[in-house]
Amino acid sequence: ALFFASCQVDKGDNSNVSGSEDLRIISTAPSITEIIHFLDCSGNLVGVTDYCKFPGSVDTLPKIGALLNPNLEQIIALDPDLLIYLPAGKQELMGLENFNINMIGVRNETIEDILESIRLIGNAVGKPGAADSLIQMLLPFSYSKNNLEPISIMIIVNRRPGTLKEIYVSGRETYLSQLVEAAGFRNVYSDLPAHYASVGIESIIAKNPVVILDTKMTTRDSTYWQREYSDWKVLKGISAVQSGNIFLVSSSFTHLPAVRAFKLSILFAEIRKEAKHD
Repeated sequence: ALFFASCQVDKGDNSNVSGSEDLRIISTAPSITEIIHFLDCSGNLVGVTDYCKFPGSVDTLPKIGALLNPNLEQIIALDPDLLIYLPAGKQELMGLENFNINMIGVRNETIEDILESIRLIGNAVGKPGAADSLIQMLLPFSYSKNNLEPISIMIIVNRRPGTLKEIYVSGRETYLSQLVEAAGFRNVYSDLPAHYASVGIESIIAKNPVVILDTKMTTRDSTYWQREYSDWKVLKGISAVQSGNIFLVSSSFTHLPAVRAFKLSILFAEIRKEAKHD
């Protein structure tokens, strides 16, 4: 609650561009929609993706498909002034070049990307002051420094439910890796050449993390979580299982690289205190 209270930006010092109050915006990703919301511009949204769920008010907005398969006809029909996209979706939007739509691209892989996205979107919607205020409020959650000896950690971002198959981990230069490292951990997969990658059981055993962070975007009952925790017990030879350092983290924004993700830094710091290690 304190975190979200701190994200109430000062709306009085914004430099409004001409017609910004009537600006018609289309968001092509949930992370973009969230930033627009925290800049107090949700009312300017005229279209969002099928996967945009926050804030709740976007449920009633027209849907334009998804990042990688947008409905260009729907986008044109919504007559937007501004469309904001992620690099992965740029190619699919090429058909809009001749329709007088201002399009800007933003990135969201790292903490730096998210903060820069806030700045770029703030400028585009005529609220640079609000964007700067929001960035300044998030900075203390971004790079918390401490003198703790780093504990090795593996960050799971996806796996086949109920199994240890199709495991995907967070590699280097991702907001999740940066946030856990700021809390006093060392990502055992920071040497991966990609942001996220699939790894096998043999690799996990070789890495031997002291902590396993199993992240999800779901809310289930206690039986579900007990089963998810139990899945790891078959790897009783690795330090994390032996010490009971398996932490399940789930929320509606765990895998959503935008404003609310910075709240995870508080949780990761608590996990660092709780983790058992030599």
